[in-house]
Amino acid sequence: RAADIVLLNGWVQGALLDYDAAARVGVRAAPVCANGAIRIASGCDPDEVLSTPAEQAFAAWLSEHGMLPTPSDPCRVIDDPAIVHLAEWWASFEHIAEWNDHPARTLAQVAATLRRAARDLARRPSFDHGEEGPR
Repeated sequence: RAADIVLLNGWVQGALLDYDAAARVGVRAAPVCANGAIRIASGCDPDEVLSTPAEQAFAAWLSEHGMLPTPSDPCRVIDDPAIVHLAEWWASFEHIAEWNDHPARTLAQVAATLRRAARDLARRPSFDHGEEGPR
């Protein structure tokens, strides 16, 4: 579903969504980055939440497939579970944004990678598909 959203709405780099277009057509119909597409596919407005479980899963998938550097885990030295949780969510968003915003990235790559990740993640028994699933 996230791949269909970037193909239908349009794709952006350097921002979560095209805010000018969102003012005209609404946030769910505006061009979005990969994070925004995942959020819409998860049933959220793209600018409504910090990060979704689907974004966390996609960021982990990108890392597993060598599309991101394996980040060091700064959370290991933090004892407060709430801060660790917030840091993990923020890291997921940032890693996807870095991948999405790479200067050589194309819409075709984003859509294909979102589809491939959705297929792979759907096969995992522990993946939470959310309201609409990753499709």
